Amino acid sequence: MWIQRILDGNWREEDLITGLRCLSSLWKTLLGSDVSLGFNGGIVVEGIAKNAVIYKGVKTFSQTCSGEKLLALKTIEAIEKILGKLTLKQQEAIFWKLIDHSTIDGRPLNNEEIAKHIGIARSTFYDRLYGAWEKLGCDTMYLCIPTDFLV
Repeated sequence: MWIQRILDGNWREEDLITGLRCLSSLWKTLLGSDVSLGFNGGIVVEGIAKNAVIYKGVKTFSQTCSGEKLLALKTIEAIEKILGKLTLKQQEAIFWKLIDHSTIDGRPLNNEEIAKHIGIARSTFYDRLYGAWEKLGCDTMYLCIPTDFLV
């Protein structure tokens, strides 16, 4: 299972892509409410509950949980540790390409659309994204596969 491989540190590219694509669901499991993920100097999680609460990383979350919530917490921590190897600009590129679920006309945004959205040149976005992926020791071929086939 992809979660166990991420927790063990023996993940493959498709495991990491799946974990990144499922990050919102992991946070939803942990918080027990719908969440919205964003990027502002790091991944920001906004819990949609009775009182909106914003979390930045799992360090601010009470670790008094068990079962499915504990598994979600540990998986989020492992993913944050992996992403922690990257610069903030590289994390931002990974966020918009693999974590964010924005679409235009029902399809994911392409690199040019993402670059325009965050206000940088497409070539700069490409350099950050592929540089990040290589820094993690991953094969960039996986960035060319539609992510919905891997989840």
